[in-house]
Amino acid sequence: MIANPSWTEKNDNITYKYNTARKMALDGGYDALFTVEADMILPPLALERMTRIEADVVYGLYVSRHGKHPWLAFSRVTPEIRGSKSFDEYPDLMQAAWGRAVETVGVGMGCTLIWRHVLEAIPFRNTDELIANDWYFSLDLQAGGYMQKHDCGVVCGHIEGDRVYWPDPLKGYVEYGLL
Repeated sequence: MIANPSWTEKNDNITYKYNTARKMALDGGYDALFTVEADMILPPLALERMTRIEADVVYGLYVSRHGKHPWLAFSRVTPEIRGSKSFDEYPDLMQAAWGRAVETVGVGMGCTLIWRHVLEAIPFRNTDELIANDWYFSLDLQAGGYMQKHDCGVVCGHIEGDRVYWPDPLKGYVEYGLL
């Protein structure tokens, strides 16, 4: 997709692209939108597995490529990032979730399945330079009472430059170099 050339702010361009994909899915009569970002490595059959999860939005498990590389599976997401809690802050929760589908309040669109009824109800939005559209989407899903789950058996790598960051149930994440 081509970004709207009049927008220079990165998050506005990303939001524009997601809303364009949303419109294409709705106009095309599709049952769902499956988002996979260019810096992701997905396991085989990720989409097939995710369609079997009973939730309004299903996420594959991956870590942020920034900072301390937290899991992008959250037990709490608030409008202020400081009040939010990633699963990797709780070792017992992280280990219990590994390989299973668990209820979350997701963040991240790197590997995400959004069913049509959600697309019909919630557009993507971005109103803050520091908080991206995926964060607002999670907040809007919570406000609308939509069920979000992570399939922690769909473990994805997140590429940054020549490194790939993977979730790990014991360490939080592991890092590997690309060949």
